Amino acid sequence: MKYITIAFGSRQNDLDESDGLFRAELAKMSPKVQPLRWDAIDSNVAQDSSAIVFRSVWDYPEKIEEFRHWVNMLQSNKTLTINCLDLVAWNMDKKYLSVMSKTGILIPKSILPLTWQDVISFVHEHDAEKFVIKPRIGGSGLGVNCFTKGEVLDIKRSPEEDCSDIIVQTFCPEIFDGELSFIFIGGTYCHSILRKPNAPEFRVHRKYGGFQAVRIDPPDGLVQQAEQILEKLPSIPDYARVDAFQRDGLLICSEIELIDPNLFLHLAPETAKRLAEVVVKKVAASAGDSGSGL
Repeated sequence: MKYITIAFGSRQNDLDESDGLFRAELAKMSPKVQPLRWDAIDSNVAQDSSAIVFRSVWDYPEKIEEFRHWVNMLQSNKTLTINCLDLVAWNMDKKYLSVMSKTGILIPKSILPLTWQDVISFVHEHDAEKFVIKPRIGGSGLGVNCFTKGEVLDIKRSPEEDCSDIIVQTFCPEIFDGELSFIFIGGTYCHSILRKPNAPEFRVHRKYGGFQAVRIDPPDGLVQQAEQILEKLPSIPDYARVDAFQRDGLLICSEIELIDPNLFLHLAPETAKRLAEVVVKKVAASAGDSGSGL
């Protein structure tokens, strides 16, 4: 019998509280469960795993080339991963937001610039007081900055300078009312979380002073809009977190997290059980297809 391996961050000593609940539920259903740092999972571990579940691999943007090499290794080993590697690759670069906007999903006004001149033109074209510049590959608010229009125009950079590694968006003040996170397991909505930044800071993360996340029950109309966002993805993920804020009853999607989202399972223990069930079902189906055991 092979292990179900839970991958977490390379700087962590163990799973966090949320994923610890998932591990406990999974251990009730499968006798061999092991959490490991993602960069400690080599080809031998992959071959001895019936599945690798991506969880708090939050540091991967800082080691992006190593992470890509690792993902390629999993691909070469034909390792079952949760989520699947196609979705992981699709979600790694924030250009997916531009793709989603073309399907009718509302996002902040954005540009994927090629040069600094593209940034300057975007700022001139939009009547916004502030703009957000963030890495296309990044997470946890790292490298995300907010500037006034004047501050952007005052930045001394060559117009021809390569800027293909960033995304620029108009700042949306609705974020101060809070960011809603809709958690889905197996394509089914499970629960929602509200996080608020500590103004004037606009990032909701605790390390930037954001307030404690709370579980909420949003109106059905907002849940339905989040479900519509999920339906626009290339395929239905085993787990997902849709982050958004609302404007006049409409959801503005800020992120879709398919690689390493905090699912806030400590605020919704029943969802931890649901995730474990989805993983075990996926592993059993894969074992049946290959004719091998778990």
